[in-house]
Amino acid sequence: MVYMLPIKSCRHGNMPTPPSGYCALKVDLLCFSSGGGEHPSAGEPTLFVKDVHEVGGTTMEMEIRGDLLAVLLKGRHRAENEFLIFDWKTAQTIAWLTSEAINAFRFLSDKSIVAANVAHNSLELYTLREPHGDSGGTPMTMVAGLQLPDTHCYVYSITFRSPPAKNGIPRNNINAAISTKPFTNSPDNIICCCMGVDNSLENGHVSLIVHSSTLLRYATSQDFKLVQWDEWSPMARCVNDLGPCATDFSGQRWLTWDEIWDFNQYRVKRLGRNFSAETETARISVITKARNIEVLPNHIPYYSGTLPYVRIVRK
Repeated sequence: MVYMLPIKSCRHGNMPTPPSGYCALKVDLLCFSSGGGEHPSAGEPTLFVKDVHEVGGTTMEMEIRGDLLAVLLKGRHRAENEFLIFDWKTAQTIAWLTSEAINAFRFLSDKSIVAANVAHNSLELYTLREPHGDSGGTPMTMVAGLQLPDTHCYVYSITFRSPPAKNGIPRNNINAAISTKPFTNSPDNIICCCMGVDNSLENGHVSLIVHSSTLLRYATSQDFKLVQWDEWSPMARCVNDLGPCATDFSGQRWLTWDEIWDFNQYRVKRLGRNFSAETETARISVITKARNIEVLPNHIPYYSGTLPYVRIVRK
């Protein structure tokens, strides 16, 4: 198991030191399965990310996928944001991207990444080129931009709330002989994109749910394509919610305090479009219709999308 421990340390050396000092952003690579020491697959126990000029002025968001470690650096000002991809085993920089508008990201595959662009109100799909041995890496290639619904509000943040890829673990002795690739997710799993919106009087949250496989289909294009919300909304579903702490996720299920929304399309088809049933503990129905949603009270509604799901409501 790889454990990523971000470290900030001052690096003064012989150079003139600004009032706040220099700060080296680094990641320790540890292996819990061997007692928490240095990871045996890592060429160096600590991966250097970047020097920054303010100790408390930069935050790091990280995700690991196979041999790749992605780091999103956010400065005090958006112009300082930077996105870096490393091979954590060799400490080589694979790719980089400078964009003040990127708010969050998720791996879709070993070669594809989805990033949230708050300035353009869109999801941007990037592919990674094959490394050429250059230690500085190469720019990422944006292959598609998917417009998010127009909520008729100012969008001040976009984040991903579904968990990143996790380690693959064999479930029994039969599967133990099968090589399970670490830090991967099923392409059928859902991704939840949470938009924070504001109309100058109050704020709210809109969540968009889509399968990873849907985004991957758009990431295969050879030429850049801008996809409007009306075009891809049949494969997504939006809902107003109570914010980042109100829900949880498991595979293709979206979990709230008293409801489960199951986006497994096989289960939707098996039950049928007009399915409705009731048990002693829950009400179960298949939701297929779109809704016009007001993100805030007395506001212009927007189109929710039509990705069907099985809704289970606790009595």
